[in-house]
Amino acid sequence: MDKMHVLLDEENKVINVIMLDDLCSQEVINLIIQSNNATDIKPIDEDKWWTHSYMGGHYEAGVLWSQKPYPSWIKNYDKKDWAAPIQCPGNEEDYAWNEEALNWEEITE
Repeated sequence: MDKMHVLLDEENKVINVIMLDDLCSQEVINLIIQSNNATDIKPIDEDKWWTHSYMGGHYEAGVLWSQKPYPSWIKNYDKKDWAAPIQCPGNEEDYAWNEEALNWEEITE
């Protein structure tokens, strides 16, 4: 069965996302790592790979992190995702993060 994997550099940054068969030999995996100038390869959780773009993200303590969306956002280790420094007051589809004000703003149309 094919599964998404990420190739990591020496700083655990994602440099490529690829699909690999579970039956790939270690020789093939080593060749993929070498040809991409990677230092490691990690599988992506089935329920996460399609929800984020991981290119430029990083791998830390068993968690694959997407790129940090805003400088003020922090890691939410429980949800394994980035979080604003303050909770959104409602449905995030109705609010947008304002990095300058460090606050959520209601979207009005």
